[in-house]
Amino acid sequence: MRLISRKFGLALSLGVIALGFAQAANAATTYYYQWTGVTDSDLTKSTNWTTGRGPATFNGTYDLTRLYVTVTQTGTPAPAKAPLIYTEAQGHTTYSTTAARALYVQQGEMQINGGTFETCGAVNPDAIGYSAYAATLTINGGNYLNTGAAASNGFIVHYMNTGDSTLNVMNGTFAANYIAFNATASNAPNSSGNATVNLENGGVIETGAVYEVANATSTMVSTFNFNGGTLKARVAGSFSGLDYAYVKTGGAIIDTNSLNYAIGQNLLAGTEGSGGLTKNGEGKLTITSAGNTYTGATAVNLGKLVVNGSIAASSGVSVAAGASLGGSGTVSVISGAGSVGPGSSPGILTASSIDPSAGTDFAFELTAAAPTYSSATASGNDVLHLTGATPIASALTSENVVDVYLGVASVAAGDSFLGGFYEDAATDFTSAISGASYNFFVLGDGAGTHAYNGTNYYTLGEYNSALSVDVATVASTADFATGTVNGGVTQFTIAAVPEPATAVMLLGGLLGLVAYAWRKRK
Repeated sequence: MRLISRKFGLALSLGVIALGFAQAANAATTYYYQWTGVTDSDLTKSTNWTTGRGPATFNGTYDLTRLYVTVTQTGTPAPAKAPLIYTEAQGHTTYSTTAARALYVQQGEMQINGGTFETCGAVNPDAIGYSAYAATLTINGGNYLNTGAAASNGFIVHYMNTGDSTLNVMNGTFAANYIAFNATASNAPNSSGNATVNLENGGVIETGAVYEVANATSTMVSTFNFNGGTLKARVAGSFSGLDYAYVKTGGAIIDTNSLNYAIGQNLLAGTEGSGGLTKNGEGKLTITSAGNTYTGATAVNLGKLVVNGSIAASSGVSVAAGASLGGSGTVSVISGAGSVGPGSSPGILTASSIDPSAGTDFAFELTAAAPTYSSATASGNDVLHLTGATPIASALTSENVVDVYLGVASVAAGDSFLGGFYEDAATDFTSAISGASYNFFVLGDGAGTHAYNGTNYYTLGEYNSALSVDVATVASTADFATGTVNGGVTQFTIAAVPEPATAVMLLGGLLGLVAYAWRKRK
């Protein structure tokens, strides 16, 4: 008997078929295996497969092939519900199809506990759920990899199901370009029950968009549970539209993987305790949701975190060296050795306080004489709005670098700019910020060589070496769209550097005054 390898066109002579099933080499026909698991989880038993639909062939690449899991769950007594368990023994299997979907867990469970199960469809994405019964795909030590064409490289959780559909990623990797709860708007009205993704410690979900296909008549409840696993951007995308997304005690880890990823979904505290949010990987993570209630710490280990919503319930935001924090939303305590730059060129970032003791750096863009306090996203000047009773935990030192970018065509002695730090609690906090290392930049004609947020600047010395900047704080009444605050803000005033001869004269005059005072005392 001969088995045709459809990828390489090789004829392999087999005396005995163990895990094999002869497939017709007919390019016009898609063949599919159908697991029923009525006996046990032994993949070699024909009784566990629909007649004529198995046992399946694994560990190789097979074109025009699909795998269905359809464990019958009706009858009295109810038949066995043995899952299909894929292990390291099955190696790396690729099922490719030009019709429908390559993997479909309609009811019952498939476990990938080792090895790699890869699908490469051309028409429809893989899916779980298509009945009134439970359907589950569990990744626990192995890998699921979808490398299909654009129309099929995603994954549907709860495809017209009235039972419960569950994707568990506990250890190993699940990779698909998107995860959709419900299939299409036309199918969504048929959905009820629960659709759940559990991302546990050691698990990795590589994906792009995570969303629910909404429909007014669908009663399905969509839930994503973060509990220590990593959501890694496979392509740029966003996470939004689900009924619930919980951050459990293990926390949520987001790896932007040098891409841009956005979270518009509220990240809620777990019902049995809440972890924090960790941002890994180069690239930018933008949080736009305002109803986040997770209480654990937020850590920015690499890349940039932009908060345009609110993560004020988090116990604090630590920014590692080389990483940055920005946005026009609200956070709690800011700390770490990274950089803080409010807004998105420019804007107002609100925080309860800062702890700069680890060497936190700051960057402010100022394009007007004063900020528009009521517009956090278009304030004209960057503002770090500090609302706590102790806004700055310890005074800035030379280890804290503050870069100030004056986005104007020209500056002259006497010009002043308000922005940078704003404290609700005090009108004069100059002593808390004067010890920092300040660098000043001027836009000028825009042909400078120092880039920030896509704009080129000159250093102040390059622009005009006869100018300097005085840093102080002044009282400022501000309305941050939540009511009037009588606080204080940083004032940057352009000053002329005295000419050498003038400086000598001033020094001589000062010495004369000192001598005169000394003589008077005698």
